[in-house]
Amino acid sequence: MSELIVEVCKIDEIRSHSNADKLEIAIVKGWSVITQKGKYKAGDLVVHVPPDTILTEELSEQLEVTKYLSKQRVKAVRLRGEMSFGLIFEPPLGHHQEGTSVVDFYKMRKWEPPEESIQGDSEVDATFFVKYTSIENYRNFPLMIAEGEDVIITEKIHGTNSRVGYCFDTKAQEPIFMIGSHNRRRKIDVESLYHKPLTDNVKSLLKQLYDSWDNCAAVILYGEIYGRGIQDLGYDIEHSFAAFDIKRDDHYFDYSAMKDLCDSFEIPTVPVLYRGPFSKEILEKYYMGTTIVGNNSNQIREGVVVKPTFEHRNARGRRVILKMISDDYLVRKVGTERH
Repeated sequence: MSELIVEVCKIDEIRSHSNADKLEIAIVKGWSVITQKGKYKAGDLVVHVPPDTILTEELSEQLEVTKYLSKQRVKAVRLRGEMSFGLIFEPPLGHHQEGTSVVDFYKMRKWEPPEESIQGDSEVDATFFVKYTSIENYRNFPLMIAEGEDVIITEKIHGTNSRVGYCFDTKAQEPIFMIGSHNRRRKIDVESLYHKPLTDNVKSLLKQLYDSWDNCAAVILYGEIYGRGIQDLGYDIEHSFAAFDIKRDDHYFDYSAMKDLCDSFEIPTVPVLYRGPFSKEILEKYYMGTTIVGNNSNQIREGVVVKPTFEHRNARGRRVILKMISDDYLVRKVGTERH
């Protein structure tokens, strides 16, 4: 999951609302937030609270927004045809420096989707069977990927995160196969949804990569399990699996290497929407629209994931990979959100 980032930001621009004379749109980083007309101007410092932030009741009452929240959760909304991603307000005393986090000051926390579990299928965590990387929202980091850098944009599938690994087990003192969801390792001897990717082909891929690397601790295949009944977007398809990354020890494979390996072992991968030079305009072209997954051509797209063709980290050591979620997905009325 992405990090909760609530900090003091500068308003880059104020835009007119297309369908409301008394409202304006403040542009903060990559976010747009609808505000009362005349309340702010470009250059003002504000606190930006993104969607999926849980506010204390004290703060929501102070900001007079409690009635607009869902169990204290900030959400994206479409107001008179324009999207608004969260809310902004003036920084508290002593927190007026741009980039200052106010998460702890206001006792905010990030909303997390519940994780379903079959009774008795939870397994003790394993040292080397690590969770998938944190994918941050493009709107929080609009400059992370350089203009013109060669990237892969894939469709973000609405299902449940899956990981399958061949990892050294410190108790057994040998490598063993492991399965899990995003946050939880699952027992391999208790049948569950997370056995879906544990095919003979996947086992062969993982073992081959493990055995070909001296002193290897873990090889993990990450992907999404999706289909009817898993989430509200069922894709009109039976339960399926699509891989999106392979990690050996601390190294994620470049896209082409990952794709070639999966293809050679006949392991399906998430669909590619675009490959080429990156730009904001390209990202905005693909993050909305209908899915190309499954059989329901009228179903909305959850969003996209964009990453460089060649893996690298930024100056702060963060893996360069971002997501952008579809506006239609964010404002859908009836939806499920589970790991």
